[in-house]
Amino acid sequence: MKSFISCTGNCAVERKTKMSKIKNAARQLTAGLLCTAMTLSCFSGLSLTALAGDDENNRETISQWNFESDLEGWYYGDGWDSSYHGNPCTVTAENGMLRLDVDYSHDGDNSWAQVAVCSWSDPGQDFSGADCMRLDVIYETDRLTDGELKIKIYSGDAGVDKDLTLDTSAAKEIGSGQSLVSTEITFNKISASAVKDWAVCVIGCNTTYSGSIWLDNISVLKSTESEQPPVQPGEELPVTLTFDKDINGWSAIDGYNYQPGQCGIDWEDGMLRLNVDYSGNAGEDWSEAKIKYDNETGLPLRGANTLTMDVIFDPAALDGTLKIKFSSDSANISGVDAAVNIENAFDFGIGLKKSVFKIDFYPIASDSITDWTLGIVGSKTSYQGPVYLDNITFSAADVDDIYVDATVDPADDREIFTSFILASMKISR
Repeated sequence: MKSFISCTGNCAVERKTKMSKIKNAARQLTAGLLCTAMTLSCFSGLSLTALAGDDENNRETISQWNFESDLEGWYYGDGWDSSYHGNPCTVTAENGMLRLDVDYSHDGDNSWAQVAVCSWSDPGQDFSGADCMRLDVIYETDRLTDGELKIKIYSGDAGVDKDLTLDTSAAKEIGSGQSLVSTEITFNKISASAVKDWAVCVIGCNTTYSGSIWLDNISVLKSTESEQPPVQPGEELPVTLTFDKDINGWSAIDGYNYQPGQCGIDWEDGMLRLNVDYSGNAGEDWSEAKIKYDNETGLPLRGANTLTMDVIFDPAALDGTLKIKFSSDSANISGVDAAVNIENAFDFGIGLKKSVFKIDFYPIASDSITDWTLGIVGSKTSYQGPVYLDNITFSAADVDDIYVDATVDPADDREIFTSFILASMKISR
């Protein structure tokens, strides 16, 4: 196994001493020695805000990992590798930090080469109300010569899945050829009271970086501001988008870990048709084709917390599974996803099947939504062919109402569809 060493001898001693001083300064900060702590913070370039109980942004630390003596339960996530072709990664505790050795040298042409470190606790911890994670990321300055790095945080129990590009323009040089970026990733408030899992993914994006990356001061925080009153649904809900005449406002955009780059998109007989091809990513857990909707006028979706749509596909061509991911910048929804229910899909004629997809999210607080993105995700599938979407509906459903009935009678819908599909449809395989 290739070994990555960032500093040896006196350099290592100097680095360890520096980190020790910084962490001692953080303790002094919580004890009230603010001036001393601020001086050391400016000297070292390291962020101390995550080490305090409260901060100026009205957030309170719920949990924190600072790796003072060991990895504190964090480990390398073997099953989290995605399109990563380098030497096996190693995770160790070093000088009060988590050290991750990576090798993206074989992934310079890859837009998403992912590795991850994970934490698991049972029975879990109460993270209700948390809406932010902060962490310090340190990298070897001279080794990041091309591309960029991303940080992604994920928790299945908490419903968190969000990433950002590491802003190296804001990096602080901390000596020993290393640079530090203090990152903050916000997300919708967690409602789960027993969160067992966290993953921090480090993604190489068109980079050949090969060396060490250190993580420190991983903190999960919640807002201490008073709770806002519940969002009241607008009178316009539910709002349904159909494709009776066209697909105006919709376009294909670059996918994620999707070999063709973009999927095909077209209007066909009153539906939105996507032509997808996951054959080049058949072994991947997540290969995402993306389409985006833009509407300058905006749609009145205030209070909507549920999205449903009809998903029509060719079951004979489908191995693996399909998922749909929904995100919106104007609605401040970073990304929620759910699997398409393949098992309960009903026959739709000419070998096709239809599933009524549903996903829930926090109520939209904005009065008008001007954009959203749908990701059609192939998981362990080589599916090639059409995926049809129709009756895209936003509504305000009761939280306990997990499933909804289809708004169209299956028999009538199937009869209408069969009449035109016999005449014109050709399924790509």
